[in-house]
Amino acid sequence: WYQRRVRGSSVEALLQKNKKSFDPKIAKRASLAAAPLASWVRANVQFSIVLEKIGPLEAEQKGLMKKVQKSQMRVNNLEKALDVVEQEVAEMRCRFDKRTTEASRLAIELDQANETITAAENLVGKLVGEHTRWTTQVE
Repeated sequence: WYQRRVRGSSVEALLQKNKKSFDPKIAKRASLAAAPLASWVRANVQFSIVLEKIGPLEAEQKGLMKKVQKSQMRVNNLEKALDVVEQEVAEMRCRFDKRTTEASRLAIELDQANETITAAENLVGKLVGEHTRWTTQVE
């Protein structure tokens, strides 16, 4: 006896047809074993009817659970992808910081080189004047 395979309504029709056979008092008169058996049959028929009623709900729940599992898998995949993106962003920030630091260092060195060039040009300008003066003295 498997309640999910038996349609409680069809068995209930048989019980109604043979109603006297499943009456506890009449069954007890027939046999001491028949009364509990009749109660068991009635209980299983009622259980089958309940299963028929909740069958669509169980099917809907099963479908919803599949959707939840799919959604959870999608969330997990998106979380993994987000972790990868966050790691790449962190690496890019690190490279950006290094390059920004290097650019600042190069800018400072460029300023120092420009100052050196300006000082050298001033010295060369003064030396040109000295050169002219020495050339004039030598002649």
